[in-house]
This record gives sequence, C-alpha cells and structure tokens, in this order.
Amino acid sequence: NYLIESIDETVEPCEDFFQFACGTWVKNTRIPDDVSAQTTFNLLRTQLDYNVIDLLSSPPVNNVNEPKAVLNARRFYNSCIDEDEVEANGVDTILSLINTEFGGWPILQGSSWNSAKFDLPNLLFQLRKYYSNTIYRIDTAFDFTDYLRRCYLSGNVILQDTDIVAVGELEYLTNVSLILKQASPRTIQNYILWRFMMGATSLMPQHIRMIRQRFDRIFRGTNAERPRKVACGSLVNAYMGFAVSKLYIKKYFDENALNESLEMINNIRDVFIEMLDKSTWMDAESKEKAIEKAKVMDPHIGYPEYLGSDNNTKLEEDYAEADGNLTQGEDIADNGGLREAFFAYQKWTANNKNVDKRLPGLQKYSSEQLFFINYANNWCVKMTDAYALNRLRTDVHSLGHLRVIVPTSNFDEFDRAFGCTPGQGNSRKDKCIVW
Repeated sequence: NYLIESIDETVEPCEDFFQFACGTWVKNTRIPDDVSAQTTFNLLRTQLDYNVIDLLSSPPVNNVNEPKAVLNARRFYNSCIDEDEVEANGVDTILSLINTEFGGWPILQGSSWNSAKFDLPNLLFQLRKYYSNTIYRIDTAFDFTDYLRRCYLSGNVILQDTDIVAVGELEYLTNVSLILKQASPRTIQNYILWRFMMGATSLMPQHIRMIRQRFDRIFRGTNAERPRKVACGSLVNAYMGFAVSKLYIKKYFDENALNESLEMINNIRDVFIEMLDKSTWMDAESKEKAIEKAKVMDPHIGYPEYLGSDNNTKLEEDYAEADGNLTQGEDIADNGGLREAFFAYQKWTANNKNVDKRLPGLQKYSSEQLFFINYANNWCVKMTDAYALNRLRTDVHSLGHLRVIVPTSNFDEFDRAFGCTPGQGNSRKDKCIVW
C-alpha cells in the first residue's frame, strides 16, 4: 500500500522518476509543526522514537535485574521528562559548568572575560566529556597534535611523533584553520559555547527552549517543539545507544532480518569487487589495492553479539544551491551504490528462484521496476523552504529528488527496465560511471 499510495502514474518515469515514484506521497504528506522536513526515514524514525519511549518507561520484564547501563538509561529518561524538576533546577548548574570547566562565556561576562586565558585545545577537550561522539566538529586548526595527545592520554595511550593520523577532510581542516587564525579568542569562545548550549536546550527550562524555538522557526521553518517524551527518548538513544539496544533487541529485533542483511551485504561486496575488476579508469596497482580493501571489509549489522546475550559484563565495560563540490563524494556514492545494489539484487534472485513475488496491486511492474521504485521511495521528501536552503548550503548530500534522478539517469539498467531512451528527462546520453 505504501508504494501504491506514493506513485504518481500521470508522470512518465523516463522523464522524472522522482515525481513518478514520490509524486502522490509528496502531494498528500503534511510536514508536522515540530520538524523541518518529512521523509520516509523520518516516518521510520518516529516509530523508533515511540518504541524507545515504551522501552524506557516500562518496568523490567519479570522484574529481572538489569545491567547498570540500562538502569542509568531509564534514570536519564525519567529525569529528562520531569519538567517540574527541570524548571526548578533552572540554568544555574549549566552556567556553573561553563564558568568552572569551559573558561566562561564572554557574551555573559562582558569585559570581565580574560582572553589571555583562552585555551582552545583544552576547551574542546573539556567539551568532549559531554558528547558521546568523538568531539565537536570544529576540532581543527590550532595545535591539533597537542589536542590529540590530550585525548589519547585520557585513555592511557601515549601518541608518538611517528604515529600516522588519517585526515578524512583535509579541505575542511584547512578552511577551519584559516577561520580560527582570523577570528578573535572572544569570538571563538562565544561560538563554541553557543553551539554547546544549543545542543543542550532540550534539557533546560521552557524560557530557554523558546529561544531555541525562535531560532529554529527562522533557520529550519519549524513551528513547535518536539513532544517532550520523544525528545527525551531520542536523547537517551543518542547518548546511551547500546543500553537502549539491550532492551530493543529483546522486544523488536527480527533475527531473520540480521541473517538476510548479512547475505545482502555479502552479495553487494561480491558485486563491488566485480565492478572494480571491470573498471577501466583505475591502474592495475590501484585496482588491486581497492579489491584488497573490499575483501577485508567487516560488516557491522544489527548489534554486537554480546548485546543479545544475558551476559552484561561487556555492556558495563562500554559504559564506563546545490553545490556539486560539496556533494560530489556522496553523489558518487549514490551513483555507485545503486549499481551495486541492483547487481547484488540480480545475484540474489538468480540464487533464489521463485522467491521474489509480485506485490498485490503492483503486478503491472516487473521486479526490476519495483527495485527502482523502492529505491526512489527511500528519498521521498517534503521540506520547508528554510530547511531546503540550509541543506543546499551545508549538507554533503544532495536533496532527495536529485538522489533519485542523478543515479537512475546514469544507469543503463534503469533505461532497460522502463524502456527509456537516452536523452529523455531522466536518462542522460553520456552516462557518468565511477563505480
């Protein structure tokens, strides 16, 4: 039903495949007031959010003794949804943290803030304690070596001058370096603490959250806060994901889905190796290295094995304008990913005869056409103008309609499936193929 209710059959798929696959969905979808865009992923995320709320708010099954990490996740959730306590606590605690650990916030301290004491590596190191990921996205362009040494030293690891550091985004590192050299310590301190506070607003009193709401109305086009329980459940899942997963897999995870996903990943890897071997633009040495990397890829699917067991030791240990330059890497990944997935699908159907059945109400479409329709459905999206503009300026991914049109227009198998002629709106004459 979902696919049937998404397709707009008044549109020719060879002219605009996004509109064909998503047109009715976009027309009938309403963007909720508390989000800036509605996508198929958001709908799945909403279901996940409410599943997490159910898990965190329900008592332990059969009164079993839960690991400390799970108990802390429940405690975190309950403290977050207790709005009376949040209002009573005010902002004194977080402001005290800013003054004692982060060196103060100049915009509040005015002329009394001492720029001579500004220490960017130490500021970022202190902030790192309050984030479950590696560090703020601005961890560059100062004494980066010193910062890395401090981070690793906190884990009792001593970095040597001979250790090699892989930099994933060298251009980003360079550009932020220039900004940090040009900006004053006061500006940098203000900005970083503003980012910290923006990320913490969901834990603060309503008058602070309303400031964030006004900001989001302008820059994201939203008109309401997320429901409190949803925001808190999402926050706990973000910071204590393994603890939540311990509960989630017991109630919701399908073991067959794990096995099917492993089979799919193996097929995709095999096809990718075949594509590499057939590529004409790589020299022999590069091709050999790429194939070697593909063979040793380690799939991470579902959850670590220890989360599915009753042994809680490991869990406890763990918890102690579309800019082509901006989106180029992800566009290439989409382009190649669609090809890999399609050929892996063909490999699967060849090994599983009579398994791939036609769907009720969609019998007019071949299995290969449905493959492409389902792919496009992943990227059905309806967004506010403010959010779209922000995405164009900052996101390394193209907007949804381009993530459908570009890969399909570059793929001969799409043309064959739908009978498209190269040169039509959704079929390039000169196909662009990297992988």
